[in-house]
Amino acid sequence: MVPARFANGASVNAATIALLAMLVAPDGARDDAVRARDVVKRGLVHWDDDVKRRALRVVGPEDLPDVVDSLKRARASKDSRLARCAADALVRCGLENAPAEPELPPEEAALVRARAARDVLTLRRLAASDDDTVSVGAAAALHSFGETPPRPRLLDRLRDPDPPPRAVQAARLVPFAADAPDLRRLLGHRDWFVRAQAARALAVQHDSAAFDAANRFLSDEEAGARSEAIEALADLGDSKAIEPLRAALLDKQMEVRLGAALALHRLGDESGTDTIVGFAVNASEPLRIQACIALGSLDRDIAFPAIRTALRDPNPLVALEAVASLRKVRQSDAARER
Repeated sequence: MVPARFANGASVNAATIALLAMLVAPDGARDDAVRARDVVKRGLVHWDDDVKRRALRVVGPEDLPDVVDSLKRARASKDSRLARCAADALVRCGLENAPAEPELPPEEAALVRARAARDVLTLRRLAASDDDTVSVGAAAALHSFGETPPRPRLLDRLRDPDPPPRAVQAARLVPFAADAPDLRRLLGHRDWFVRAQAARALAVQHDSAAFDAANRFLSDEEAGARSEAIEALADLGDSKAIEPLRAALLDKQMEVRLGAALALHRLGDESGTDTIVGFAVNASEPLRIQACIALGSLDRDIAFPAIRTALRDPNPLVALEAVASLRKVRQSDAARER
């Protein structure tokens, strides 16, 4: 496995993180649970609403009764997003019986309800909406339910000489409604984002052109293009993507290296595990957050030491993602024991 690297060039691997966790968390699982509850409790009263919202999405019955007052205060907030998150948290914790009705425009609210109820007839009606967001969302929901969706009108813009990026993104969400020749033409577009999104849309279609294009984009001078190429290779789900992804673990940009590690993990290859573990405790804050999210799907013996370290991260969003991963791993353990 390719180790992650600190800013000074030193490497860190799973064994190093395990040793660090032994030093900082000698009391094991009980201390983990106590610290996780403390992270959530502090997140719920944080000054930053983004932190509060993330804490509201992480909080669970295991945090009761300490957080009840914080949940009720958030439920009464004038900030509608915060209030909705709090309402959902109260339901999840067994303190309320019905989830909050989303405060959205009528068609968007109808889409949320139809998606939750798997209401195919309503989704087909919404797929004909003049609102591109609603139309594509409904078509994408139908596709995820195994239905053949109507073609959203936004996809007609793929034939434009200079199609809007949102049309190419829509092609990825509703892949089989987009024509492969239109997407292949866009692989040579001057805008790297359009090129990369076209490759990702073709990858979801398992089109043969996607692999060659994504492999080519891994050498693009734009880090964003290389990151999107990595996602395209992961979307292909083909074992032939593993070697180029392993090579991308050595990319000069940290976000590209982490993306390659996460893509390899999606494909069942653990070559990038040390990169994920290392980035969870030593990278920029956005990358630590991404890596901590991934820890919840790693093998528990590899994930736990990094999770224990990340629970002490000074950034509350990183620590909250560590809580979420800790609980995800614990739930997986419990399910296996049953």
